[in-house]
Amino acid sequence: MRKIILMFMFLLTGMSLFAQYNFENISINYGQEIPDPKNKIVKIIGESNGKIYTLAVKGDDFTIKIFSSEEMKFVSENIIVIPEVKDREVDFEEIYLLNGKLYVIGSVYNRKEKIFRLVGTEVSEKGILSTNNNILFQAEVANKALRGDFYYKVSPDEGALLIMHTSIFPKDESVKYEIKFFDDTLKELFAYSEKVVFDDSKKDYEFLIADFEVNYQDDVFLIINESYRDSKKKEKNERFELHAFKRANNYQKEVINIALKDKEIINCSGFSTNNNTLHLVGFYSSVRESGRANKELKGVYSVAINTTTNVAEKINFNELIKVKDITKQL
Repeated sequence: MRKIILMFMFLLTGMSLFAQYNFENISINYGQEIPDPKNKIVKIIGESNGKIYTLAVKGDDFTIKIFSSEEMKFVSENIIVIPEVKDREVDFEEIYLLNGKLYVIGSVYNRKEKIFRLVGTEVSEKGILSTNNNILFQAEVANKALRGDFYYKVSPDEGALLIMHTSIFPKDESVKYEIKFFDDTLKELFAYSEKVVFDDSKKDYEFLIADFEVNYQDDVFLIINESYRDSKKKEKNERFELHAFKRANNYQKEVINIALKDKEIINCSGFSTNNNTLHLVGFYSSVRESGRANKELKGVYSVAINTTTNVAEKINFNELIKVKDITKQL
């Protein structure tokens, strides 16, 4: 049995921006009341030049809604006009603020070429896109249904954008992932791609691209987890690695191994700090004597990696206390 998990899921939910919040007897007022309930703000894009930029949805349209930073007063709202690319409709993907410049990200699929393109274009506050398009990705995919997805992260200083694309190729039983890093003009700083082929002879095979991250030095990190069961040796083989691409090293790939035994990683989230440390946290399960992983959640783990020395300095596993055990203690 094998399981392929390409990426964690991002869920963009509609959010209403309220001018007043009530917490029991505490009332907080901030800014003007927004009277239009049909126009929902779904994202706070960022703040620059005394303005707060938000993305709103109005019917089938996306709009740029702007407020003043100090008083949160409404300034303007304009529909984002997305033109067609080579007579093909562009799907709105995301919008980002990089060093004070707004960029709309859109995708378009070419059925004949089997190419999934990602395009970035600067957009004005009035929603007008520039005529200069930056082609960020031209990903070769198996077909439209398996064209995969794009995932995004902005650097801590909001001056660069990290994007990943993942997709499955069923004919050669593989998954391809590609990461690219762009500056505040959407100029490509580095790119890396890899295709992982799955071995059906391995029992209980799992492959997980758990997370990716960019730190204050514009270093890029990719968290990989691969595992399978050796039925003859009755043991679980777990490959838990951090792939580092550092700007100071010209973005050459460095592999940091995180040693595990008798445990299976369920998921992982990474976040960087300004002291050259990358923290990994998530859930894990235990492994039976037969080498099979238990289905029940065992606990929470944390790993602190020194990204200067590439050493995992702290690895902690904390078991969760079951409800029945708490009852016994009481």
